[in-house]
Amino acid sequence: MASASQPSNPVVEPQLNVSVPQSFVIVHAGISSNRVPFTISKELITKHSLFFKDTIIDRGARCLTLDDVESSTFGHFVHWLHTEEIGFENSGGHTLSLIQKAKLLIFAYKYTDRIFISQMHEQIMDHNLPEDKLCCRPLAEFQNWAYDKNNFGLMANVIIQSLVIRKTIAHINRENMYSIIENMPPPMAAEYAEHLTREMLDRKHFEAEEE
Repeated sequence: MASASQPSNPVVEPQLNVSVPQSFVIVHAGISSNRVPFTISKELITKHSLFFKDTIIDRGARCLTLDDVESSTFGHFVHWLHTEEIGFENSGGHTLSLIQKAKLLIFAYKYTDRIFISQMHEQIMDHNLPEDKLCCRPLAEFQNWAYDKNNFGLMANVIIQSLVIRKTIAHINRENMYSIIENMPPPMAAEYAEHLTREMLDRKHFEAEEE
């Protein structure tokens, strides 16, 4: 089991063969001075990650540092390792925000396999948002975070921003569309228009072939 401040006291069922002795590795995760040590079974952390398998098993590392991921994000990943379910933000049962899930997705693309990546995609697209006539605040926060000069890396930027656009399209309706469009970050507005235009052109091309 990992020891960390987040997520708080998760209730988990270890996905380990506890009948045999376990070997562990210590991962210091966090940015600058906010690093937290996690003690994790080698069997678990290498199960879904070629990076950790190469570093820990093949190179024999017993302790490593990840300085490009927040300790809370890594804590949620450790929770998933033990349960293969996306955990809670805290013991009060509040689910992770869209931004927290997106941070997990960025981590997943860097360090894990397709099982975790696929599950994170589904979690973000299935994330329930309030149905109201005003601009949905969680969605607006997600949009602004994704387009606020973040440097996730070229591939991660494309993935996250594409996901934000898809999530916006899934949530928008006749009642909230004007508010959402007016409050959209300017860099996103251009990409949103391009995405809709491409969809329209693809549809016209498909309809022309059907005639």
